[in-house]
Amino acid sequence: MQNEVYPPLEEKLDHSARGDTTDNEQKNEAEESTVKFLPNGDKEDGEVKIQLDKEDKYDGFVGMGKEELMRYADEPFWVRMRWALLVFFGLAWLGMLAGAIIIVVFAPGCPGLEKERWFNGGHTYQIYPRSFLDSNGDGNGDLKGVLAKVDYLKSLEVNNVLLLAPYDFGDKDFGNHVVNHKEIAPIYGTLKDFDALINELHAKGMALIMDFVPNHTSDEHPWFVASRQGTSHNDCYVWSSGKNGTSGQVEPPNNWLNIYGSSAWTWDLERGQYYYHSGPKEQPNLNLRDEMVKKELESILTFWLDKGVDGFVVRDSAFLFESNNLTMDEEPIAAAVATLGSAKPGYKDFEHEYTTYQNETYEIISEWRNLINAQLAISGGRRVLIVDGGLVSGMAPLGADAFLNTGFLGTLDAACKAECIENTIKTWGMDSTWQLGDDSHSRVSSLRGDVKSLDMLTMLLPGGRVAYYGEEIGMKNVDDISFADTVDALALSFGEAKYKTVSRDAYRTPMQWSNGTGENFTSSAEPWLPYGDLSINAAGQDAASGIGLYKQLSALRMKPAFTKGKFDLHETSADDNLVSFTRFVSGDDDAEKFLVILNVGDADETWYPPGNDSAIELGATMQVVLDTEGSGEPYEANFEAFNVTSGAGYVVKV
Repeated sequence: MQNEVYPPLEEKLDHSARGDTTDNEQKNEAEESTVKFLPNGDKEDGEVKIQLDKEDKYDGFVGMGKEELMRYADEPFWVRMRWALLVFFGLAWLGMLAGAIIIVVFAPGCPGLEKERWFNGGHTYQIYPRSFLDSNGDGNGDLKGVLAKVDYLKSLEVNNVLLLAPYDFGDKDFGNHVVNHKEIAPIYGTLKDFDALINELHAKGMALIMDFVPNHTSDEHPWFVASRQGTSHNDCYVWSSGKNGTSGQVEPPNNWLNIYGSSAWTWDLERGQYYYHSGPKEQPNLNLRDEMVKKELESILTFWLDKGVDGFVVRDSAFLFESNNLTMDEEPIAAAVATLGSAKPGYKDFEHEYTTYQNETYEIISEWRNLINAQLAISGGRRVLIVDGGLVSGMAPLGADAFLNTGFLGTLDAACKAECIENTIKTWGMDSTWQLGDDSHSRVSSLRGDVKSLDMLTMLLPGGRVAYYGEEIGMKNVDDISFADTVDALALSFGEAKYKTVSRDAYRTPMQWSNGTGENFTSSAEPWLPYGDLSINAAGQDAASGIGLYKQLSALRMKPAFTKGKFDLHETSADDNLVSFTRFVSGDDDAEKFLVILNVGDADETWYPPGNDSAIELGATMQVVLDTEGSGEPYEANFEAFNVTSGAGYVVKV
């Protein structure tokens, strides 16, 4: 088919052969004033011409040429101008860069947990490494043992692992008796083992949080050895020459007590001074006002952050500073003195205004938070700073992201019923972290027996759940550990008559993976502490078992009503056994809503709807989606008057 736009080749050749062209003068003139568009057509009028009159040409200023510009380039005025502009813009750029760095590092900013609630809204599993799993048959748990159980942790819907003080320690009090903050205790493994563990946790979508122990060191720590000798680190600890007593002998500078009720001052013969310890005398307090100490603690945080650690729990946070005035005695509480009679006041009988919660405590925690913020900005990852329950209930964790709620620790005995539990919830706040046990308090199963309803409570309250290893199977204290088998150095220091009053061994016994030797915590016939009488195999995996229910609750708490929903606690009376509350997403009528009913008493009781006191409307008939009785499938029930047996719990879809 012939193209109608462009003329065929033979037609062009034909014109050329005939010599149909204009003369050179005409041609040149046309080229100067005519623009031709020659489409591929077969007609002469396919040629488009645009005529420009010569007199219309623009003869105005078209800029200076290169040679003219170069004549001005070396004139002093323009040289100075170029340098001035270069310096001005350079300084402006540096100023903006410095401002950005200052904002990132030093400005308080918005706490990450408001947007990323991976700890405050997550499920954290607390591991005492010596008791979790022994990988090499020496009777002691280790990091490779934890690594071997990462899939088990994942099956519990765990978001975070809190590793309790794995640092190289001395002969007393294990991980808290730190001799090197940048090394793993040889009994637990190596830094290479640590790297393998954190990499596997991250690969499975879990974070690793570690204890941070800035309050004290072991008396075997190289710093303390040098400080008592006077060779270096002279001000790294809190020293005092004491005062002259009435008998002429040197006495401690004040009446401060450590947490065990004895003097917080111990005389050191080598240095010829007293040193301060808020805990046992084997753990001297660091002087956090000393610049060397502050820099070293920052170096420790940076070391573990560089290894990928996602967060820290600051231990003994209440005791980080003491008054600078060591001559001040603490006064006992008047009400406590009135009940003592002739007895000597103990630690709990004082307010401790000079030895806890000093203003500098919050300042240094803020500094550590800023350091972590800087790392967060560099890595783009997640980081969190948590303080332990030392920062008292109801108080915001000033400077930190979160605090560990100790309100339920050691208090949930049979006498603590609905009102007691509700008061604790109200005192500690609605966005707390809830834990039932740890390595220094009785296991809750030994206080109350069956604690499925308490698991349901702490899993479904607003905030995070911090579980202590073994709680998912209902592990109990092993209370019959003899003095000969006791390994808690503090308990041993109290002697055989009193060791049980302070021993923590009963709460730290090995995880009970099964009943058979070789398949249990260790292949050794001699675990470092004796076993209890319960195991995962014995507990079973079905819905009625502790671990079966635990897994279902872990999955349920990931629903929007529990991760971001509102919380409405129903009022109760002093003699009530029932705790109930609703969880719902405000303003979203399509989102699931739940009612939780728990009987925390020792008698059956009937639950009645709270009426107008409820934040959401409750139906007469609703669906039970999960209960502690092992009912399995969801079922409908009438809630106009609902019987709740002792120790039972129900999650109801509204």
